[in-house]
Amino acid sequence: MTLAEDIVNVAPAQPQLKLIHTTLVAAFRAICDEERLEPYRCPIMGTDLVYLFYGRPAYRPGGFARTEIHRDLRPVFFLFDAELIDQYHSVYPCDTGAHHRGLFDAQLSGITLCQLNCQTIEFAAQRVVARFFRSNFNYFFGRATTLLIPPATNPVADAFHKLLTAPGTRDHDDRCLTVEVQRPTSLPLPGRLRALLLPDDVAAEMAARVQLFESNGVDVQIYHPQAMSNPSRIVEQQFERIAKMQDIQ
Repeated sequence: MTLAEDIVNVAPAQPQLKLIHTTLVAAFRAICDEERLEPYRCPIMGTDLVYLFYGRPAYRPGGFARTEIHRDLRPVFFLFDAELIDQYHSVYPCDTGAHHRGLFDAQLSGITLCQLNCQTIEFAAQRVVARFFRSNFNYFFGRATTLLIPPATNPVADAFHKLLTAPGTRDHDDRCLTVEVQRPTSLPLPGRLRALLLPDDVAAEMAARVQLFESNGVDVQIYHPQAMSNPSRIVEQQFERIAKMQDIQ
């Protein structure tokens, strides 16, 4: 029994959202120099992977309690055209790291990542959105449907739906609500990067690079962080902005 078996006949949610990779300013500079996202070793999967999230900037750099004055720790958001990314290793309906650490065990105990992997079916991320959220808007803002129609066809889908809708305090954040996409090879920026959101002073510092992005059709936008910033909270503060960049109204 797998989640893919439950969603395979669900009409994909439209339109297709961009894939998002969130990183730190320090890493952003290296990515610009290499003009690609390079895979790195994943201890959970035991292989080199590039990590992206479908539609939502779910990755949280650092902790929520930490305030940083170091500007290299602030987030930068890459938005990639999903149609142009030709090779996925896996597509999961939630964060694999949190699953591995047992943070979802209250609902997903005994359910393996293999059972959650939906890579075998076309438009898997869009089908997850349609099945469990019904629209891109609900998915982006984490509003899972309380009633599955039709009901879950197997225990894996039922348990995942319970994870999304369980009331009360949790030991994890909204990455349980976000489709994770893994790619086993490097992801070049040219021809694939569609939008970029970064701090204003970094955009000014790297003005020549920003101009190059814009000349290649990349929508470059800036945000104005406070001097003493919490990187994780900055991500949440940019949700509304990124929703507009995804044409979610």
